[in-house]
Amino acid sequence: MFKVETYQDPHTYFSTLQLEEDALHITGDSSLRVYLNGSAPNPKWVLTMEEFKRKLFPQWDSPLAYPFLKAKLRKIIQQELESSDPSPTSLGYSLDRWVEAIRLLAELGITQLALPQAKEERTSEVELFVRVWRQLLLDVEARKFIFSRQRQAMQSPWVEAFGKKPQAIYVYQMIQLDASRLFLFAQCQLQGIPVIFRIPYISSLSGIYRPWCEIYKKLVRDDWPEDRQPMAIRRGQKWLAYQSEENVIDLAEDEAAPQFYQFASPVHFQRYLEQNPIRLGERRILTSKSKELN
Repeated sequence: MFKVETYQDPHTYFSTLQLEEDALHITGDSSLRVYLNGSAPNPKWVLTMEEFKRKLFPQWDSPLAYPFLKAKLRKIIQQELESSDPSPTSLGYSLDRWVEAIRLLAELGITQLALPQAKEERTSEVELFVRVWRQLLLDVEARKFIFSRQRQAMQSPWVEAFGKKPQAIYVYQMIQLDASRLFLFAQCQLQGIPVIFRIPYISSLSGIYRPWCEIYKKLVRDDWPEDRQPMAIRRGQKWLAYQSEENVIDLAEDEAAPQFYQFASPVHFQRYLEQNPIRLGERRILTSKSKELN
């Protein structure tokens, strides 16, 4: 079973976080990965999700893998449809979804597909997909490519990819958690590597964090982290109130509340800056006439 850890203030949390040395740290975006690299005992073990997958399966997740499968599918579909000749727009839209479906089937280790027994489920698209899948496995290049992913999944790629097997995998702010990613994490757990998701969560702002809860509570079921003392919201209260139904507005205490100034001339503005120098990370000054003021 997966585990979830929560934090309230991302800035405080990540600035004081001590990364575990023998664990992989997977981020939802590259900017967080760059930030964590600065304090990581092993920067090579801090990766984005795409980098993590490419490390484990370099051929399957290479930049050429998706276009390769898409080209194979396009050729087989055109052969199957014969005289239908669908428009490029509709064909391209179906291909993107079909490539993802084909990749998921390969990752799950499924090779045999049967048509559904219920007539209402046997649509023309479903029938075509099953025929295309069977023809795809008859293609020597495509079959070799698909089975290379399945053979690699049966082995242990950790030593080749990272030098040794990690003690744990920590996943940070993973907003997109589709079936392919979730199945990969499940495979890691089956190999004895615990997977811990670290996500932002403030119980007093249930509306804001509802998407996080809807996804991650299903992963841990009853093992949700104990509620913490709600933190005081000091910045962006108007935005929070706009996004949710919680009454959190207290502009007198909101550090992010905008202040408006008017200067008679650039000289007056320069004098103001001398008396109130700009401090990075504390505030920003926006103007519609930056040329004059600069």
